[in-house]
Amino acid sequence: MSPELKDILKRLTGNLLWFFLNQCLSQLLAFLGTVYLARRLGTEGFGMYALAMAIAQCLWILADFGITLYGNRLVAVDKEAGHHLFPLLTTIRVLAATTVFLGYLGALILLPLDPAYFLVLVGGGIFVLANSLNPEWLLKGMERIEFVVLGNLLIALTFLVSVLILVKTPDEVPAAVLLRSLANLPGALIMIFMVRRALRIRLRFSLAGVSKRLLKDAATYALNGGLGILYVYVFILVLGMLRSEAELGLFSSAHRLLLLIVMFGGVVPLAFFPVMADAHHNRRERFRDVHSLFQLILLALGMPIAVGGVLLAEDIILLVFGDAYREAVPFFKLLVGAVPLMFLRYSYGQSLLACGFQKPYLFASAIGTAFAVVVCPLLITWHGAAGAAIAFCLAEVVLAGMMFGCFSKKFFPAFPGPDVLWRVLLANAVMAAAVYPLQAHVAVRLLAGIVTYATALWLSGILSTVARRGTETLEG
Repeated sequence: MSPELKDILKRLTGNLLWFFLNQCLSQLLAFLGTVYLARRLGTEGFGMYALAMAIAQCLWILADFGITLYGNRLVAVDKEAGHHLFPLLTTIRVLAATTVFLGYLGALILLPLDPAYFLVLVGGGIFVLANSLNPEWLLKGMERIEFVVLGNLLIALTFLVSVLILVKTPDEVPAAVLLRSLANLPGALIMIFMVRRALRIRLRFSLAGVSKRLLKDAATYALNGGLGILYVYVFILVLGMLRSEAELGLFSSAHRLLLLIVMFGGVVPLAFFPVMADAHHNRRERFRDVHSLFQLILLALGMPIAVGGVLLAEDIILLVFGDAYREAVPFFKLLVGAVPLMFLRYSYGQSLLACGFQKPYLFASAIGTAFAVVVCPLLITWHGAAGAAIAFCLAEVVLAGMMFGCFSKKFFPAFPGPDVLWRVLLANAVMAAAVYPLQAHVAVRLLAGIVTYATALWLSGILSTVARRGTETLEG
């Protein structure tokens, strides 16, 4: 095995391990806090909470100013650049977050809102201030994921423990939103401490080195990342405006569960991002092979998530959220069924971003998001929360197609070959045949599905094929 291959595989293995731990620990703990709130606040209160946090995420589009993606890519390509980029980009983001929050607060004051609802929305706005100090982008670019795990674990624990202690009744929605926003501070501070101690990079607020070119490039990434965030939350925002809080709460439970599942699968794009950037800029001959491996892994993960999610939807929703959320089952089936399309577009979109092609990614994201914005109000008006789920599936088809077209134009048409595709489909069929008739607890059915699918992949030879092809292609 060549030294270059060993280096790539070592970095991929390390990134995957730490990203997986990050998603398993922090995201799972945060999700437990969300589930607790869903049960305590009820469908109506949880709908208000979900709407406030969706607005907060949209405000973060402006407050982040593209730093998360832009800074991550710059540092991934040139690790030494982190020493001057960290103070500069953090200062820009803090200034942007303060401006956004003050503008948002002023707008809320001018609106004739109920005092309790006003507090809910203000609490969501505080999220942008608390999160502006987070140096996760720097640590990911430096591939020091262990510090990201530590910081995000502290954020999740702060959120979970605080809501368990302080939120007891459906009337405490303002407290729940505020606690979620403030939970970002402890984790951000511990990550800043680790940046200083381990990387010897100090945070000194300064605009030294700022330029029009830097601001322009960051703004492009802000549009890219912003469209992604808007796309995720437009369904909740529109549903919150057109339907009741209770219906929004039902849809939000299914939506949050989907986001958790996608976050676990999102370990692969996160781990591959710095490696893809490095391969494109410094090892161009390896790029096609790294991308092929990236896409095959996503395919093998996405399809069983969709099949298993549809089969076990009712059991999962009732186990997690309780009988009050039974009506969310059909929404979850529709949402989770789109996971393979989501993972497929990740293989194109994240590669474009990692290689610096922001404009094609922006174009594809804009088309997909515009489609969602147009179709979502129509379908929600006709079908309520089910319409939001249908709009999500249709938008995924459009977005995946646009990403494929943009990637093909910049690089090459990339799709898993039939020799691998049919074996993955067969493994999923075997898994479905094993899980569907099984009358047991959802945990037993889930475990049976995982074991059956892994065994089917092994017997079909796809695991050895992917490993062999990955090694052969990376070695050239």
